[in-house]
Amino acid sequence: MSADSPTHAAGPLILVVDDGAVNRTIIQAFLERRGYRCHVARNGREAVDATRRETYAAVLMDCLMPEMDGYEASAIIRQDERADEQAGLRRHLPIIAITAVAVWGAREQCIAAGMDDYLTKPVDPQRVHAVLDRWLAEAGDEAARAAQPAVEPAMPHTPPIDLDALDVIRELDPDDGEGLVADVVGDFATDVAPHFPRMRLAASAGDTDAILGELHYLAGCAGTVGATHLERLARALMAPDAVDAAGRAPSLAAAIDRLEAEFHRARAALESLVAERYTPAR
Repeated sequence: MSADSPTHAAGPLILVVDDGAVNRTIIQAFLERRGYRCHVARNGREAVDATRRETYAAVLMDCLMPEMDGYEASAIIRQDERADEQAGLRRHLPIIAITAVAVWGAREQCIAAGMDDYLTKPVDPQRVHAVLDRWLAEAGDEAARAAQPAVEPAMPHTPPIDLDALDVIRELDPDDGEGLVADVVGDFATDVAPHFPRMRLAASAGDTDAILGELHYLAGCAGTVGATHLERLARALMAPDAVDAAGRAPSLAAAIDRLEAEFHRARAALESLVAERYTPAR
């Protein structure tokens, strides 16, 4: 069934993207049994076209497909969303990776490319339903807050800042630990920001060593101040094969944008914590 052919008249509309007919048929069958409607797409390009024509509740996205893979398709969908936000429209489409790539860092790499969650093949209907239920519930909560200023949702499951890391810094100075935390957070905000344009220059030049060096620096700084989401995204791009010999990665430009957005969120959270909990004594 094509991406523009709905199946049932009721239920959330899900886009299933996979180049394998068997996978598409199986996923569509158990989703419809649960009451969802389904459209299907055979590659990332069809998926992008479908999301521009139709409003979906969520996308189940294969990662490795011909013509356009799931990483690139997700990045384009996110670019479309940013354009919509600039036009005053509010939108965040949950994209859930379903992939046979089950190696360390794969989930984080999917999230760095703009996806929201990650499931492995062979597909487990119960896990798919659980993930969809969670993301559709969060989308419903977000819609209820539609009058509020748009913000990109933080990554789930873990707090953006690990307070234990800040407490370790504070304990390094028994006389003025709060002041030391404030200084380190100030250095983080000042020193890290220039590395994103450097990373973009390295990416445009295909300089793999420079890209990995920037990611290593970023992950180290983020880990020091407890910016757990930022550290996770940076380390995902440092995983083997995340960046190839030509300095490319799936949706690398979008991944850098996401890293920078997460940096700004982490900096704001850290500065708020300094004001609330780590007011310098001096």
